[in-house]
Amino acid sequence: MSTEAAETNFAIPREVYYRCIWTVRDARRLEHILGICRSDDCDPKEDFGRTEWTGIVNGEIMARAEADLDAINTALDKIPDVYRRGIILNITEGQTFSELAHPNTWKKWKKIFIYQLAQELHLI
Repeated sequence: MSTEAAETNFAIPREVYYRCIWTVRDARRLEHILGICRSDDCDPKEDFGRTEWTGIVNGEIMARAEADLDAINTALDKIPDVYRRGIILNITEGQTFSELAHPNTWKKWKKIFIYQLAQELHLI
């Protein structure tokens, strides 16, 4: 199979698919982690305290949260605007796709988004 054909197939292992799904579902917690310490005087080696949502937060955890959120946003940028919100709501809240487009069109863009996210997370 040629590289080009493999890229347009968007097939990924099940484990990678679910890692991407849970990364998107975890976005609110990741945003909360980043909101804990945004000032320049934070020492990345110290713990920033325990929170109800996150437990112990340190610089390494914050860096991972930022990288994951950047990956989500970069993957979303590769999807047409009209499908972005629907895809995220489908993943995070299980909402069905709107009447804006045929269900197969939504599924196609969700599959492309997940594939792009897997690439951005360096999982494939």
